[in-house]
Amino acid sequence: MKRDRARYGVDGGYGGIAFFLLTGAGLLAGERWASRRDKRLAGSVAKMGIMAVLAVAAGYFYSTGPGKLSVWKGLLDDLDLRGDEDVLDIGCGRGAVLISAAHRLPRGRATGADIWRLRDQTGNSQAAAERNAMVEGVSERVELADADARDLPFPPGSFDVVLSNLTFSNHPRQRRTRQRAARGRQGPSPWRTDAGRR
Repeated sequence: MKRDRARYGVDGGYGGIAFFLLTGAGLLAGERWASRRDKRLAGSVAKMGIMAVLAVAAGYFYSTGPGKLSVWKGLLDDLDLRGDEDVLDIGCGRGAVLISAAHRLPRGRATGADIWRLRDQTGNSQAAAERNAMVEGVSERVELADADARDLPFPPGSFDVVLSNLTFSNHPRQRRTRQRAARGRQGPSPWRTDAGRR
């Protein structure tokens, strides 16, 4: 029997996928048009464009999937968690970073906060995050909250570590939003975000 897998979607929503498909289709149509009319230079340019789009798309899908997981594995390893911390992931989406943290918290708790917009990630929903936590076997130590990064419903000092992956870049007042989020952190534990280390 095939084991169910967690599915974390593609960052950037469906817009990125549509961009690559439409751009590639346009360049392919241009290359065929040039080939039928014996326009060799135009055909060569179109072929180079197709190759460039394929290369960029490959990098994009790698960075939003295996690449992101690999980077966060290293970041979480650097935190040297004891396993009993309370961790908050702001903008958790479908749970890739949240669940990676939860695996390191056998006696702790991982809380994910998000407003789950489809434009931020394909298939983005609280139900998808819950399903992934269940598939990964960490659902008993994962909690999810429908909450905006600008107005988190947690009292100061609720968490030992606060994580975020490219969430604050979605807000026009990034610095202010980060400062508000930092109020939820207690003690000297590092804070890893898309903005670096605190």
